[in-house]
Amino acid sequence: MTGRNSVQSRRIAAQLMMLRRAAGMSGDNAATRLGWSPSKVSRVERALSPIGLEDLGSMLGLYRVPAAERDAMMGLARRLSGRLLDDYADSAVIQEWAVTAFPLAARSAAYARAVLEAGQPLHRRSPSELEREACAAGLRAEKLTGGTGQQLQLCFDEAVTLRQYGSPAVMAGQLAWLRKLAGLPGVQIRMLPLSAVTLRPPAFSLFSLTEDASPAFPPAVLVEHLREPWLSVTEDVSFRHRLAFEYIWAQALDPEATAVALAEAEAVRVELTRVLPQPGFKAGAIGH
Repeated sequence: MTGRNSVQSRRIAAQLMMLRRAAGMSGDNAATRLGWSPSKVSRVERALSPIGLEDLGSMLGLYRVPAAERDAMMGLARRLSGRLLDDYADSAVIQEWAVTAFPLAARSAAYARAVLEAGQPLHRRSPSELEREACAAGLRAEKLTGGTGQQLQLCFDEAVTLRQYGSPAVMAGQLAWLRKLAGLPGVQIRMLPLSAVTLRPPAFSLFSLTEDASPAFPPAVLVEHLREPWLSVTEDVSFRHRLAFEYIWAQALDPEATAVALAEAEAVRVELTRVLPQPGFKAGAIGH
């Protein structure tokens, strides 16, 4: 059974909708032929309900999906089964722009937890769900330090360094982790300075483009909205977001200048930590 609220689970859901449409079927028609209610098909395609492997196989068979693509989707679903969160594990390339908090792909567990807690009035996650998502961020951080072979291009607005989530110690730890991450193979991090005379995409606070190692999966775009993230695998949406990312990336500071800015921001937070001691803080720790 694939998990909810994860990039790859949403990728499977969006892919199923695209495959149904390519097969020339309406949601009602597919539901009738599968022996399901129309609402079940809708919930699966919007990633509102998890889908079991048997049901996934039935949908892929109905849509007459080629064997190679079918095997890739079933394989991804099996890997997701029982996983805490997919944490971009199956993405070979990740490009992410963030304007309200640091990129999802580069958050420490402590910082991720602080961001989630700040969003509780809007998102209303249960304590266990919040903890799972925070732990997933910590696991992602550990995997990155071990070398994943992924290519990451992460870009964020300078305002993110000024916006505090959690204590000064949490912020200092997050900034230290970003500087460490920037030194890993395959990782590039850039900051768009407030002084840059350029447009910031106004409709969303974060978007990421991911490419899977398997050619069976098209590039995906994940956009963070007020209530729930929205994911698309359509070519035109990917094209527009890639253009937006490349434009922002070209206007941002280079990695070296970004590293200097991160070090300066970290120094400010460390000084605040010294003035306002935080128990258990260790500068540079990833945090769990």
